[in-house]
Parts: sequence; structure tokens; C-alpha cells
Amino acid sequence: MGVNKYKRTSTNTTISIFYEQHSLNKYNYDPPYQRDYNVWDDIQKSFLIDSIFKNFPMPAIFLEQKIQKGKTSYDVIDGKQRLNTIIQFIESMVSLPMDFGTDEYGYTKMNGLKMSEIELLAETDESAKELLNAFWSYVINIEYIEQPNEKIVDSIFDRLNRGGERLNGAELRKAKYYDSILYQSIYKTACNKALAPLIKRLDKTRLEHVSFVTELYLLTYTNEVTNGVEKDIDKQFEKYVDEFDKEKANEIEEKVEIIANVVNSFNLNYDTYSIAGTSHLFAIFYLALVLYNHEENNYDYISKKLNEFYLDLRNEKKNEFVNIYSASMQSASKYKSSRNKRIRALLGYMGYSWEE
Repeated sequence: MGVNKYKRTSTNTTISIFYEQHSLNKYNYDPPYQRDYNVWDDIQKSFLIDSIFKNFPMPAIFLEQKIQKGKTSYDVIDGKQRLNTIIQFIESMVSLPMDFGTDEYGYTKMNGLKMSEIELLAETDESAKELLNAFWSYVINIEYIEQPNEKIVDSIFDRLNRGGERLNGAELRKAKYYDSILYQSIYKTACNKALAPLIKRLDKTRLEHVSFVTELYLLTYTNEVTNGVEKDIDKQFEKYVDEFDKEKANEIEEKVEIIANVVNSFNLNYDTYSIAGTSHLFAIFYLALVLYNHEENNYDYISKKLNEFYLDLRNEKKNEFVNIYSASMQSASKYKSSRNKRIRALLGYMGYSWEE
């Protein structure tokens, strides 16, 4: 009996050949199983370019090869951030780090330079010219995954990231549910400007903002407080994913936007009060949800009381509700019991007794 073996081939290419193929639109950087575009920060990008110039190794790029009518193209399964960073550097949108010349493989005159500046320097500087040639001839290792089906590609992407930098819960959820109406609606909601003040401090490179918006979205849909750990978010997502059609998704999107605007009307300074973390934000959003559900619109009063509450929290903690809230933040702050304590403390301080 023969043993099945998944078909793949290995090869390599230079940066100059890669960029030529990129210019001919040979690459699709955004197949549905990929991560979001441009999730690396400037430091990560500069570090990669530094490594390339110094001929340090880079992990292989995994591509799905597609041949249609005699023309070959490639879906990028893994390595999108690296390829996009190389393109951005070539197009002078990324710079070398300022400390490029601090080791024996760098060159001080190229510290912090963009490609256009390096090309200009290389016209008269032999060391810069040599390093630039080395950049263009840098060898990229390629793994071709030949004509896999969608589920196989999803599995490969998952395994690649589990074997290196492990995918977090939000990224795994995207890989599994990216084509569902619920996930697409949540992602759209995460891009809504009304939520920007709540999520702008969360890590977008690892989809932390989408994970939190998933919680707010499902909270709005169910009015139920649950644990805020990824495995429990997954359980909720799986429970409700098949209930959503476009009409229901639009309804919840609109409701989340309204509630987010209620939160914005509180005029809280998240940095001053050190309440930019999701444990605080969840409680504040729930308070806004309660006000919305009970058609309470005395937002000026709520804003005044909330600012007093968080000022006391960060100072003398004179109020009993403030002390209950503070104690709930000491451990397991994302679990349902701690969340309920914070929510009841906020409601009690406002003079309300509505329950979850």
C-alpha cells in the first residue's frame, strides 16, 4: 500500500527577480486566509531590511502556484509581511534602521537611508554600491504548494504559524471563519469610526482589536456577560455564527455603532485614568448598552458621574463602589464574575440597580 505524501516543491529566487514578477502582477497578497495587510510596524520592517543587506537568513516564503491558460500566478500563503516590506523598501517607503552600521556587516553612511538615497550614494560610494548589489541578489527561499484546495491551504497556513510565531485566538478565528457573514460583519464593525476611541490602543498587528470588537458585538446581540478569554469567545462565536444573515448583521452593526457613540458621549480620558484596557472598556460599553436598552439618555449626568468615579479610582478610593470595582481588577479581570462586579459597581455608583 502506497503512502500519501503532500506535493510541494522548493526553489529560490532573488529579490530582483521577485520584484520584476511583482511588477507584472504575478502575486496575490490577499487570499482570504491571509492576515491583514501592513500589520508590521516600522521597526520590524527596518529590521528585516537590515537582515537582507547583511545576508542573514530569512524564513521561506510559501506560495500557492496557479496556472491558468498558460499563465502562472501565485497566492501568498505565508510571508506576505516580508514581501510587502521588501516592496515598500524598494519604493522608498521604508528605511534602514539608524543603527545599520553598528556591526561589522553594516555601513554607517547608510544609517536610516531609503532606497532612493542609497542609490544616489552608490553612484559615488563603492561600499554602498556593493551592498546595494547584494540586496538585489539576495536569495529568497520559496516553497511552492501546488494546486491545493481551500481547506488544505487554510491548514498549511495554520500549521506554519503554529510552528513559528503561534497564531493567537483572534487569528485562528479569522482563519476558520473569514468567509462567514458574522466574521465579516464584526470586521466591518471594527473599522467603524465610532469605535476608534475604544480600540485605538489595542494591538492591531495581532487582531486584538477585532477580538475585543467580537466581544462587544456578541454582547450587543445577546445582552449576556461571558468570560473574555479566547476559548470562551470561540464558543460564543461558534454558537451564533449560523444565526447571522446580512439583515441581522446590519442590525447589530448599527446597534454597536449607536452604543459606541453613547460611550463617546461620556468624554472619558482613557489615558489620564489609565482605563484603556479591555477590562475597563468592556464595563463601560456594557453600561452604555444598559442605558440604550432602557432608553436612558441623560448622558451629561452619566459623563459627570463616570469622570468622578474614575478620578476617585486613581486617587483616594473613598467610595464603596469604587473599592469593589478596584478589587475586581486584581485578578482574573476578564472572567464573568469580575466583569459583573465592575458592571454592578458602575451601575450602583450611578444610582441604578439594573441587573445583567
